[in-house]
Parts: sequence; structure tokens; C-alpha cells
Amino acid sequence: MKQLLKFEFRKLFRMKSLYICSAVIVLLTLFTFGALKIMEMIMTNGEIMSAVGITELSVTGMEFLNAKYCMVSALSGTDISILISIVVALLFCTDFSTGAIKNIVAKGYSRISIFFAKYIASVAASVILTAVCWLSGFVIGFSFWGEIGDDWIVSVLIIMGVQLLIMLAYCSIVCAFSALFKRTAIVIVLSIFLPTVLEVVLLVVDIVINSPTFSVSSYWLSSCLYDISYISAQSADIVRAAVTSGVYIAVLTAVGVFASNKSEV
Repeated sequence: MKQLLKFEFRKLFRMKSLYICSAVIVLLTLFTFGALKIMEMIMTNGEIMSAVGITELSVTGMEFLNAKYCMVSALSGTDISILISIVVALLFCTDFSTGAIKNIVAKGYSRISIFFAKYIASVAASVILTAVCWLSGFVIGFSFWGEIGDDWIVSVLIIMGVQLLIMLAYCSIVCAFSALFKRTAIVIVLSIFLPTVLEVVLLVVDIVINSPTFSVSSYWLSSCLYDISYISAQSADIVRAAVTSGVYIAVLTAVGVFASNKSEV
């Protein structure tokens, strides 16, 4: 197992896609908060507002913008789940696509050990991309608004911890697809489009149910992430997101283990 992990981590840090996707995350974060900064500048510029015929405009509420806010909301402001899908699919499926997996199995490693070595490396990749997004949000937020943010209370760290769980749930989706299909292109397509389709289906179900107290779509990962992308996130939303992510991780990991154990290399 130790040798498998060394192999997977060496492969991870040699992947160009890891660094390219990290750069894309920084650019997306810059675009997201840059647009917000431009909006703030326009709304607080009296000459511009007068030119478009607006004499009074309240900007109340924008004073919350600071490095801490940007860090906590950065994940929901980028398409990081797509980038995680790309990196994890490439990391997980390359050995299957090239046929190198046959040599690994021939050395006596079990399929379960191979799966978990790839899974652990995939988790590491997801943590790296998530950290890049958080750090980008913090630095860009501080650069634009010059404030770090007061009251670094435990709840902020809890929110970030649950956000990381959600990212690992996305990672688990890709790992499960990789164990099932073993082809990079197929896994990337499924990991990007199926969650999107599922989100739409769940929204339709919500419309059909029309319940004021229960929403099926609130138990999907993107909804969970959106609900806890604020410093003032409610405790109930944080708990729901944590439990939901934990269930996804457990179920999808079990699917991946089963698929790896039953499939031929």
C-alpha cells in the first residue's frame, strides 16, 4: 500500500492538469470578486449613477465584503466541482487507459488496495484545489477591500470544514464513476453533466411536490454548498450539509470498492 501511495502521489504532483486547474480557480475567483468590486465602485460613484438617471441608491449590505467573506463564499462562486472532476478523472483513470494497471496488478497488489491508493490521492487533489480556492478568495478579498474581517469564530472554521466535506463528496462521485467505467473522457462527461441533470430533475420534483417545509433538491451537494457559503449560515443548514455529504461519501466509496473488486483490469 505504501508503494502504491508513493506512485499515486508522484503521479499527482507531476500532472499538469493539477496546476492548470489551480490557475483556472484563481482566475475564476478573481473574475467573481472583481465583478463584485466593479459593481460596488459603480454603485458608489455618484456621477455614473446620475448619468443613468439614478439619484438615490442604497448600497447598504455591501459593507460585509472582506477577506473572510470572500474566502467562505469562494467555492460557490467558482466551478470548482468541474475542475475537481477533471483532475480526479485523469488521476484515477490514466492507468486504466494506458494499460499500466495490468502491471500494477501483476505485482500482487489487490484491487481494493489500488482503489484506496487512488482514492486517497484523489482526496488529496481535491483538498489542494479547495485550499487554492479558499486562499485565492482570501487574498483577492483583502486586496480589493483591505479588511480581513473580525470575529474569526469557530463557526467559520466549521463552515469551511463542511464545505471541504462537500468537495470530497464530489470527489467520491468521480472516483465511483472511475471505478465503474475506467475511461477518462466518459468519467469527466458523466461527472460534469449527470450532477447537473440530477439537479434539474430534483428542482422539477420540488415543483411537483410543492411543499413549503420540505425540498428534495436541498439534499443535493450544490444546494448544500450554496446554503453554507455565508458567514451567517444557519446551524440547521450546516448540519444538513455535513450529514448529506457524509452519506454521499460513504455510499459512493462503497460503490467504488464494489466496482473495483468485481471488474476486470
